[in-house]
Amino acid sequence: MKGWTCGLALGVVLGIAAPAAAQVNTEKLRSWERPGLGGAVDLALTYRSGNVDLIQVVSAAQVRWARLEATTSTATKGRLLDLVYFVGSQDLGIQPSGRFKNAGFAHLRWTRMWHPRLGSELFVQAQYNEFILLKQRYVGGLGARLEVPLGKVGELALGTAYMLEFEDNAVPEDGPDQRQVLAHRWSSYLSLKAYLSDPAVSVVDTVYVQPRLTDFADYRVLNEAELSVAVTGALALVAGVYLRYDSQPVTGVRKLDVTMENKLRLTF
Repeated sequence: MKGWTCGLALGVVLGIAAPAAAQVNTEKLRSWERPGLGGAVDLALTYRSGNVDLIQVVSAAQVRWARLEATTSTATKGRLLDLVYFVGSQDLGIQPSGRFKNAGFAHLRWTRMWHPRLGSELFVQAQYNEFILLKQRYVGGLGARLEVPLGKVGELALGTAYMLEFEDNAVPEDGPDQRQVLAHRWSSYLSLKAYLSDPAVSVVDTVYVQPRLTDFADYRVLNEAELSVAVTGALALVAGVYLRYDSQPVTGVRKLDVTMENKLRLTF
């Protein structure tokens, strides 16, 4: 219990200290290979097209605490019981005109596995994103998670949750868009992690779908795919393609964003 309290407190402190940050894909950094504290750091150089064409420098960090059920009295690894993790990111974009834009988010999530395959998830998140005219966004939610092991091939995870969302958009007061929006959403995801001949080479593909409960024509889709190649036990090269679709963006923001990213990931 003492370790659980310390891990959660650390996540909360980091979440407060990080830049105010939408529901984003945290599955790609989800890790619990060993119990206790750990994490990862990403550094990337990105090309983006869609709402803006630019070169983007991305940094991200994850801190996690895991509690596992040992398979024997001497085992150091067993099935997951609790996972508390914080993910934070800061993006700096440089446009051809020389103009700078930035975005950031912070996400804190607790997964509790009540059964080897079935668990619950509680999450909160904050975000800002100048690229899509988002001054601030706060979400919180509670849902269920189902894990389906695929043996040595990989693993499959499905999740569904109720999510309360508040947005403050950087739009004119006399324009057609609401500046502040409070919405109830249904957030679901499907995540597939596959090992390609060797666990050192893996692919993670995650799809999120988030319709508004009072208007299903208002929905968002996030699809992210990453290929990771381990260089050492702690360092990996990661290549990713990320698609974000918003059916009802504010005026001046395109519905589809595409990002291609190459980065280094250091795990500890």
